Amino acid sequence: MGNSYDITDLGVLGYALLSAENLRQSWNLTFHTTSLLMHPLSSRRMVREGRVVVELLPPAHTHGDLRYLYEEWLTGTWKWVCQRLPQVANSSDLTIKLAYSKPVYAERYKEFFPGKILFDQPLTELSFPEHWYELRCLAANPSAARLCQQQWQVVSAQMNQQTDLVEQVRRILLLNPQCHFPTQVEMAEQFRLPPHTFHRRLLKDGMRYKNIVIEVRMELAKNYLEITVLPLPEISYLLGYEHPPSFYRAFKKWYGFTPQSGVKKRAVNR
Repeated sequence: MGNSYDITDLGVLGYALLSAENLRQSWNLTFHTTSLLMHPLSSRRMVREGRVVVELLPPAHTHGDLRYLYEEWLTGTWKWVCQRLPQVANSSDLTIKLAYSKPVYAERYKEFFPGKILFDQPLTELSFPEHWYELRCLAANPSAARLCQQQWQVVSAQMNQQTDLVEQVRRILLLNPQCHFPTQVEMAEQFRLPPHTFHRRLLKDGMRYKNIVIEVRMELAKNYLEITVLPLPEISYLLGYEHPPSFYRAFKKWYGFTPQSGVKKRAVNR
Protein backbone atom coordinates (compact mmCIF):
# COMPACT_ATOMS: atom_id res chain seq x y z
CA MET A 1 0.00 0.00 0.00
CA GLY A 2 2.74 2.43 0.91
CA ASN A 3 4.24 2.03 -2.55
CA SER A 4 1.17 3.73 -4.06
CA TYR A 5 1.90 7.02 -2.29
CA ASP A 6 2.69 10.01 -4.44
CA ILE A 7 4.41 13.01 -2.92
CA THR A 8 2.20 15.39 -4.92
CA ASP A 9 -0.81 14.02 -3.02
CA LEU A 10 0.28 16.44 -0.28
CA GLY A 11 -0.64 19.37 -2.48
CA VAL A 12 1.37 22.55 -1.90
CA LEU A 13 3.55 20.78 0.69
CA GLY A 14 4.32 18.01 -1.83
CA TYR A 15 5.48 20.51 -4.43
CA ALA A 16 7.59 22.28 -1.80
CA LEU A 17 9.27 18.94 -1.02
CA LEU A 18 9.89 18.21 -4.70
CA SER A 19 11.22 21.70 -5.39
CA ALA A 20 13.67 21.71 -2.46
CA GLU A 21 17.30 22.07 -3.50
CA ASN A 22 18.47 18.83 -1.90
CA LEU A 23 17.26 15.89 0.16
CA ARG A 24 18.35 17.48 3.43
CA GLN A 25 16.06 20.48 2.91
CA SER A 26 13.23 18.23 1.77
CA TRP A 27 13.53 15.89 4.75
CA ASN A 28 13.81 18.76 7.21
CA LEU A 29 10.47 19.97 5.92
CA THR A 30 9.00 16.44 5.98
CA PHE A 31 10.01 15.77 9.57
CA HIS A 32 8.63 19.11 10.76
CA THR A 33 5.19 18.42 9.31
CA THR A 34 3.78 15.86 11.71
CA SER A 35 0.33 17.50 11.78
CA LEU A 36 -0.17 16.66 8.10
CA LEU A 37 1.75 13.38 8.05
CA MET A 38 0.08 11.50 10.89
CA HIS A 39 1.02 7.85 11.34
CA PRO A 40 0.69 5.42 14.27
CA LEU A 41 4.45 4.79 14.05
CA SER A 42 6.73 7.55 15.25
CA SER A 43 10.24 8.00 13.90
CA ARG A 44 13.61 9.29 15.00
CA ARG A 45 16.17 10.61 12.52
CA MET A 46 19.91 10.85 13.14
CA VAL A 47 23.30 10.69 11.43
CA ARG A 48 25.38 7.74 12.60
CA GLU A 49 28.77 6.64 11.27
CA GLY A 50 28.36 8.54 8.03
CA ARG A 51 24.81 7.34 7.39
CA VAL A 52 21.39 8.95 7.80
CA VAL A 53 19.34 6.59 9.95
CA VAL A 54 15.57 6.74 10.53
CA GLU A 55 14.44 4.47 13.33
CA LEU A 56 10.77 3.49 13.49
CA LEU A 57 9.21 3.38 16.95
CA PRO A 58 6.03 1.38 17.67
CA PRO A 59 2.99 2.92 19.38
CA ALA A 60 2.95 2.99 23.17
CA HIS A 61 0.27 0.27 23.17
CA THR A 62 1.09 -2.54 20.76
CA HIS A 63 -1.69 -4.84 19.57
CA GLY A 64 -1.03 -7.62 17.12
CA ASP A 65 1.42 -7.71 14.26
CA LEU A 66 2.91 -4.30 13.39
CA ARG A 67 4.77 -5.68 10.39
CA TYR A 68 2.29 -4.24 7.91
CA LEU A 69 2.58 -0.76 9.39
CA TYR A 70 6.36 -0.97 9.09
CA GLU A 71 6.07 -2.16 5.49
CA GLU A 72 3.67 0.66 4.62
CA TRP A 73 5.92 3.33 6.15
CA LEU A 74 9.12 1.97 4.58
CA THR A 75 7.76 1.46 1.06
CA GLY A 76 6.00 4.84 1.07
CA THR A 77 9.05 6.68 2.41
CA TRP A 78 11.42 5.00 -0.02
CA LYS A 79 9.16 5.88 -2.94
CA TRP A 80 9.15 9.51 -1.76
CA VAL A 81 12.96 9.51 -1.65
CA CYS A 82 13.06 8.13 -5.20
CA GLN A 83 10.62 10.80 -6.39
CA ARG A 84 13.02 13.44 -5.10
CA LEU A 85 16.21 11.60 -6.11
CA PRO A 86 15.43 9.12 -8.93
CA GLN A 87 19.18 8.63 -9.40
CA VAL A 88 19.35 6.56 -6.19
CA ALA A 89 16.34 4.33 -6.99
CA ASN A 90 18.55 1.29 -7.70
CA SER A 91 21.38 2.05 -5.30
CA SER A 92 22.83 -0.81 -3.26
CA ASP A 93 23.73 1.74 -0.54
CA LEU A 94 20.23 1.58 0.93
CA THR A 95 19.88 -0.61 4.04
CA ILE A 96 16.59 -1.77 5.54
CA LYS A 97 16.69 -3.38 9.00
CA LEU A 98 13.56 -5.12 10.27
CA ALA A 99 12.74 -6.03 13.85
CA TYR A 100 10.85 -9.17 12.88
CA SER A 101 11.54 -12.54 11.29
CA LYS A 102 11.59 -13.11 7.56
CA PRO A 103 7.99 -13.55 6.29
CA VAL A 104 7.07 -16.17 3.71
CA TYR A 105 6.89 -13.45 1.04
CA ALA A 106 10.32 -12.01 1.90
CA GLU A 107 11.47 -12.22 -1.72
CA ARG A 108 8.95 -9.51 -2.62
CA TYR A 109 10.91 -7.02 -0.53
CA LYS A 110 13.49 -7.03 -3.32
CA GLU A 111 10.84 -5.63 -5.67
CA PHE A 112 10.65 -2.50 -3.51
CA PHE A 113 14.09 -2.05 -1.98
CA PRO A 114 17.56 -2.27 -3.52
CA GLY A 115 20.55 -2.85 -1.23
CA LYS A 116 20.60 -4.81 2.04
CA ILE A 117 17.46 -6.17 3.67
CA LEU A 118 18.16 -7.56 7.15
CA PHE A 119 15.60 -9.37 9.30
CA ASP A 120 15.61 -10.20 13.04
CA GLN A 121 17.21 -6.87 13.95
CA PRO A 122 16.88 -5.02 17.29
CA LEU A 123 15.06 -2.10 15.61
CA THR A 124 13.33 -1.35 12.34
CA GLU A 125 15.17 1.35 10.43
CA LEU A 126 15.97 2.76 7.01
CA SER A 127 19.45 4.16 6.34
CA PHE A 128 21.51 5.58 3.48
CA PRO A 129 24.85 7.40 3.02
CA GLU A 130 24.97 10.91 4.45
CA HIS A 131 26.20 12.33 1.13
CA TRP A 132 22.74 11.65 -0.33
CA TYR A 133 21.59 14.57 1.80
CA GLU A 134 23.47 16.97 -0.47
CA LEU A 135 22.46 15.45 -3.80
CA ARG A 136 20.57 18.00 -5.85
CA CYS A 137 16.94 17.08 -6.42
CA LEU A 138 16.29 16.85 -10.16
CA ALA A 139 13.13 18.93 -9.74
CA ALA A 140 14.96 21.51 -7.63
CA ASN A 141 13.67 25.04 -8.05
CA PRO A 142 14.61 27.27 -5.09
CA SER A 143 12.16 30.00 -6.08
CA ALA A 144 9.27 27.53 -6.45
CA ALA A 145 10.29 25.83 -3.19
CA ARG A 146 10.19 29.11 -1.27
CA LEU A 147 6.86 30.09 -2.81
CA CYS A 148 5.30 26.67 -2.10
CA GLN A 149 6.69 26.57 1.42
CA GLN A 150 5.32 30.04 2.20
CA GLN A 151 1.92 29.04 0.83
CA TRP A 152 1.99 25.75 2.74
CA GLN A 153 2.78 27.61 5.98
CA VAL A 154 -0.30 29.80 5.44
CA VAL A 155 -2.49 26.74 4.69
CA SER A 156 -1.02 24.81 7.62
CA ALA A 157 -1.70 27.67 10.03
CA GLN A 158 -5.30 27.87 8.80
CA MET A 159 -5.75 24.11 9.22
CA ASN A 160 -4.33 24.19 12.72
CA GLN A 161 -6.81 26.92 13.63
CA GLN A 162 -9.78 25.25 11.98
CA THR A 163 -9.14 21.58 12.75
CA ASP A 164 -10.58 20.68 16.15
CA LEU A 165 -9.75 17.58 18.14
CA VAL A 166 -12.69 15.64 16.70
CA GLU A 167 -11.46 16.12 13.14
CA GLN A 168 -7.91 15.15 14.10
CA VAL A 169 -9.17 11.93 15.71
CA ARG A 170 -11.29 11.15 12.63
CA ARG A 171 -8.28 11.71 10.39
CA ILE A 172 -6.08 9.35 12.40
CA LEU A 173 -8.72 6.61 12.40
CA LEU A 174 -9.49 6.96 8.68
CA LEU A 175 -5.89 7.17 7.51
CA ASN A 176 -4.78 4.19 9.58
CA PRO A 177 -7.65 1.68 9.66
CA GLN A 178 -6.78 -1.50 11.54
CA CYS A 179 -8.65 -4.49 12.92
CA HIS A 180 -7.95 -3.07 16.35
CA PHE A 181 -9.19 0.47 16.83
CA PRO A 182 -7.34 2.36 19.57
CA THR A 183 -9.10 2.64 22.91
CA GLN A 184 -9.87 6.08 24.27
CA VAL A 185 -6.81 5.83 26.56
CA GLU A 186 -4.56 4.86 23.64
CA MET A 187 -5.88 7.68 21.46
CA ALA A 188 -5.41 10.18 24.30
CA GLU A 189 -1.77 9.11 24.51
CA GLN A 190 -1.28 9.92 20.81
CA PHE A 191 -2.27 13.51 21.65
CA ARG A 192 -0.19 13.45 24.84
CA LEU A 193 -3.31 14.18 26.91
CA PRO A 194 -4.59 12.58 30.12
CA PRO A 195 -7.66 10.42 29.30
CA HIS A 196 -10.03 12.62 31.31
CA THR A 197 -8.76 15.78 29.53
CA PHE A 198 -9.11 14.09 26.14
CA HIS A 199 -12.69 13.02 27.02
CA ARG A 200 -13.59 16.51 28.25
CA ARG A 201 -12.25 18.20 25.12
CA LEU A 202 -14.24 15.86 22.87
CA LEU A 203 -17.39 16.60 24.88
CA LYS A 204 -16.70 20.31 24.45
CA ASP A 205 -16.81 19.69 20.68
CA GLY A 206 -20.08 17.77 21.11
CA MET A 207 -18.73 14.24 20.59
CA ARG A 208 -17.76 11.11 22.47
CA TYR A 209 -14.85 8.95 21.36
CA LYS A 210 -16.97 5.80 20.93
CA ASN A 211 -19.31 7.73 18.60
CA ILE A 212 -16.38 8.87 16.44
CA VAL A 213 -15.18 5.26 16.18
CA ILE A 214 -18.65 4.09 15.12
CA GLU A 215 -18.83 6.88 12.53
CA VAL A 216 -15.44 5.96 11.07
CA ARG A 217 -16.27 2.25 11.08
CA MET A 218 -19.44 2.90 9.11
CA GLU A 219 -17.65 5.13 6.62
CA LEU A 220 -14.99 2.46 6.10
CA ALA A 221 -17.68 -0.21 5.81
CA LYS A 222 -19.38 1.76 3.04
CA ASN A 223 -16.06 2.16 1.22
CA TYR A 224 -15.26 -1.55 1.52
CA LEU A 225 -18.67 -2.43 0.09
CA GLU A 226 -18.39 0.04 -2.78
CA ILE A 227 -14.80 -0.44 -3.95
CA THR A 228 -13.81 -3.99 -2.94
CA VAL A 229 -15.13 -7.50 -3.41
CA LEU A 230 -14.38 -8.56 0.17
CA PRO A 231 -16.94 -10.91 1.74
CA LEU A 232 -19.00 -9.50 4.60
CA PRO A 233 -17.37 -11.62 7.36
CA GLU A 234 -13.95 -10.28 6.32
CA ILE A 235 -15.21 -6.68 6.28
CA SER A 236 -16.64 -7.30 9.73
CA TYR A 237 -13.23 -8.52 10.94
CA LEU A 238 -11.38 -5.59 9.37
CA LEU A 239 -13.66 -3.19 11.22
CA GLY A 240 -12.90 -4.79 14.56
CA TYR A 241 -16.18 -6.65 15.12
CA GLU A 242 -15.70 -10.02 16.80
CA HIS A 243 -18.97 -11.38 15.43
CA PRO A 244 -20.45 -10.55 11.98
CA PRO A 245 -24.03 -10.18 13.35
CA SER A 246 -22.81 -7.29 15.52
CA PHE A 247 -21.51 -5.57 12.37
CA TYR A 248 -24.76 -6.24 10.49
CA ARG A 249 -26.86 -4.71 13.28
CA ALA A 250 -24.61 -1.65 13.59
CA PHE A 251 -24.59 -1.09 9.82
CA LYS A 252 -28.40 -1.32 9.53
CA LYS A 253 -28.89 1.00 12.49
CA TRP A 254 -26.52 3.56 10.92
CA TYR A 255 -27.61 3.44 7.27
CA GLY A 256 -31.15 2.06 7.48
CA PHE A 257 -30.41 -0.93 5.25
CA THR A 258 -28.38 -4.10 5.62
CA PRO A 259 -24.82 -4.60 4.35
CA GLN A 260 -26.20 -7.51 2.28
CA SER A 261 -28.17 -4.88 0.32
CA GLY A 262 -24.90 -3.04 -0.32
CA VAL A 263 -23.34 -6.24 -1.66
CA LYS A 264 -26.29 -6.77 -4.05
CA LYS A 265 -26.00 -3.19 -5.26
CA ARG A 266 -22.25 -3.67 -5.80
CA ALA A 267 -22.92 -6.82 -7.87
CA VAL A 268 -25.46 -4.98 -10.06
CA ASN A 269 -23.09 -2.08 -10.65
CA ARG A 270 -20.33 -4.41 -11.72
